[in-house]
Parts: sequence; C-alpha cells; structure tokens
Amino acid sequence: MRQDLHPPPENAYTVSCLPWVSFDHFAVHSYGASPYYFPSVEAGRFIEENGRTLLPLSVTCHHAATDGWHVRLFLEELQALMDSFEAVLV
Repeated sequence: MRQDLHPPPENAYTVSCLPWVSFDHFAVHSYGASPYYFPSVEAGRFIEENGRTLLPLSVTCHHAATDGWHVRLFLEELQALMDSFEAVLV
C-alpha cells in the first residue's frame, strides 16, 4: 500500500453497477502484493424474461473476512426489498 494513502475505514466494501451490461459471471481480481479482503458487489443491466425482471448480481468476498451466513442474510434482505419495490409498481 502507498504510504500517502490512509487505510479504508472498518467494514468498507465496494459497490459498482454496470447498467448497460448484462452478465452471467463477473470476477474481481486483486493484482497487488497484499491480500484484498473487501467484499465487492456488482450489479448489471435488468432484463425481462418470462414475465420476470432479473438483475445480474455478483458478490465477491474473501473467506477470511466474510462468512456465508452473512452473505445469505444480505441476499435475502436484498431480494425482499426488490420484491416489495416490484409490488409498489404493480
């Protein structure tokens, strides 16, 4: 890490969106000399399929910093929020 940069705050994460691209797979690679422990969430372009609205979503996390239980809770909460948003539109 460069010495002139401050370390990120605790519980930092990366979120990005590629609204013009739909994907089946998204990979984040860290090419630095030190490990990369921040969870990363990427969303793509919404697509309509069989009357359903689908959003490609990638969650990348290092097993040393994130456990499956919390990933599951995040995804369940995100799905509940998206379901309630869709209900408002109908």
